[in-house]
Amino acid sequence: MNDFGQERFFRITRSPYSSRKGRSFHAVQIDPDTLRNCNYKQNYIIHINEHNSERLSLILAKGALVKLAVKKQYSRRVEHGGILTVITPQYLDLIRPSGEQIALMLGSHTRFKGVGPVKARKLWSTFGESLFEILDNGDIVSLRKILSENTAKNTADAWRSYININAMRFCNANLGLSVSTSFLVSDYYQQETISKISEDPYRLLAFGVDFNECDRISLALGFQLDAPIRFAAAAEEALYCHLSNGSTLATRYDLDIWLKQLLHIPMNPEKTECYVNQAFALATSCENILEVGDNELQSAGAFTMEAYVAQRLVNLITTPSKLSLDEKRINFYINQYESKKCFHLSSLQKEAIFGAIKHRFLIINGGAGVGKTTLLDALYSVLHKLDIIPVQVALAGKAAKRMAEATNQEAYTIARFIRNFNAKDYEGRQLVIVVDESSMVDLPSMYRLLRCVPNSAHVIMLGDIGQLPPVDFGLVFHELVPMHDIPKITLTEVRRQDRLSNIPAISAAIRNGVLPTFSYDDVVHIDINGTNAIQRRAVSIYLEKPDETQIICATTKMVNDINKRCVAFNKSKPLRVFIEEVNRYLDTEFKLHDKVMCCSNLYDHDLMNGSTGHICQVYNVMKILKNDDNDESLTSFGKILWDDGIEREISLDIINALRHAYAMTIHKSQGSQFKQVIIVLDKAPNIDRTMCYTAITRAVEKVYLIGPLNILSQALTHESASKRNVDLGHKVKALLLKK
Repeated sequence: MNDFGQERFFRITRSPYSSRKGRSFHAVQIDPDTLRNCNYKQNYIIHINEHNSERLSLILAKGALVKLAVKKQYSRRVEHGGILTVITPQYLDLIRPSGEQIALMLGSHTRFKGVGPVKARKLWSTFGESLFEILDNGDIVSLRKILSENTAKNTADAWRSYININAMRFCNANLGLSVSTSFLVSDYYQQETISKISEDPYRLLAFGVDFNECDRISLALGFQLDAPIRFAAAAEEALYCHLSNGSTLATRYDLDIWLKQLLHIPMNPEKTECYVNQAFALATSCENILEVGDNELQSAGAFTMEAYVAQRLVNLITTPSKLSLDEKRINFYINQYESKKCFHLSSLQKEAIFGAIKHRFLIINGGAGVGKTTLLDALYSVLHKLDIIPVQVALAGKAAKRMAEATNQEAYTIARFIRNFNAKDYEGRQLVIVVDESSMVDLPSMYRLLRCVPNSAHVIMLGDIGQLPPVDFGLVFHELVPMHDIPKITLTEVRRQDRLSNIPAISAAIRNGVLPTFSYDDVVHIDINGTNAIQRRAVSIYLEKPDETQIICATTKMVNDINKRCVAFNKSKPLRVFIEEVNRYLDTEFKLHDKVMCCSNLYDHDLMNGSTGHICQVYNVMKILKNDDNDESLTSFGKILWDDGIEREISLDIINALRHAYAMTIHKSQGSQFKQVIIVLDKAPNIDRTMCYTAITRAVEKVYLIGPLNILSQALTHESASKRNVDLGHKVKALLLKK
């Protein structure tokens, strides 16, 4: 009998984790009437092959019930006579449990945290069929008869998201949206999903659905190509397409290019031009697009963000500091620090310490390895003695953790700081907010940060405009560094490498767009053509000194291919996870001694996105460990020695966040340093001077560049930040002139 296209029912046994080109989760097939396992020897991996599948982890958590139709599948035998089947679904839908099944689902689904099997059965025995009505209505008062207040609220919220099955089916089956997008849309609009999308299908643009797909859905729902909602959506989409390239300013010409692509009518340029003009007129007549200069336009959102950031910065720059600048006292504290650490700060580092106290806003700029982090440690030592509280933040989790390790003081990601900061906790105290890796701070992040920072605080931005620009739109640090009216210190003395090293000179040439000569023992170019040959040589050199070498690539594809080659050389024991429903261990993609990276911020484990380590133990039998901080136990399958020197147990949430890290992207490498670096010269559309400079400055002792030299020479002619058209600098200058 052919299973393809037929509906099958599953319970998820392991929450979605990253896998090649999407997300995968483990499941067992169940009887839809009883929710019991159909076959204890049959295991399944369901693979969702979609680009925006990250949010699946929030919906398809362990214990969720789903039904699907098989698009393709393959099976293989595993030990102890079991069968493992990998399925790619044609569509996937959640199942709403009925009757006593509700207790089984509430007790096993990880989204219903704090319920558990015992309380779930008690809920059923207390309320019976009325439990469905209680959950549907979000009746927390009734739930609190069995559950704590927090658990009751969480259960009501989780149920509200879970039961929105009709909306999910409308998006997935009726509109033909992907599983991931259907979950995103239905989770956001909840019970209003069908009415909201039917009213304006172009709302789907906000969920990553492309304009042509929205057109298809719009026509199916009865809208015409000349519908006003289509023109308005096209204008907004054109501006956001421009934003996606990093710019916050656009000309009419810029928007025309995008609008002609979005509203193109084949073989009819006159009608296309007519549609473009209508879209532009509709957009500029409302408040979505603002004219900010001669033939220059901004989205209302980008304008608001730049205007607010500019005003806050100008207020900081022009308002005198209230801190006492006692030079003698500060010099005494600096001398104390130098004596304790047994080294001397440079004159520029000392000047930066005085500047941080004298100015309410200060930029500390400088190339890689010039002692910016060392400066922070010294600055904090002085600030603490002056009863001033430094608060350090960075965009990326790894940069925040590196700050914390270097200064022995807590650091936050910008997102975490915004989420947790409470100004009332610091009433009557002077704060200095320190932003590290500022070149990567985008406009939306800076906007949210400054809205959170008290008006009385000082702000310091550290960074290097030669390194990677923001991923998101806008420029902040790059706009501010060239401005003469802004207090700044530029550090120049390289301290990361030995004085005899050639790495600083080579990296300086690359930073300036000059192709250097490679005639040194510590900076070596290996001229090889062909992807396979390049990968083989990179892996060969890596394996000579694996403990002190890092491979760095421009593209994720090259990273994945090289990691796959390195993994093939590791013949050690696999890391295995236990699947309770089938009472069996299954291999993961990781092995003992594998080099791995955490790709999420796991605050409970003190791990950040970008933390690296190697698997130092894998357990034959999982261990159940007690948590000293609470009553919850931890299931561990091994140990990883992380880059902060701490061994941590490998729980399932850590496994779900892991990637192999024999090779990493240039973006993941920023903020790290390694004795030896192998840079793979890979053809990539986005490779530019800043990426090459960032990669080469990760090395302390030696650098290999492997691949055609013309890739490097071409990259040096491009600098992506300079191509961004932004208006923050102009807004700051205009405000300063008014002061």
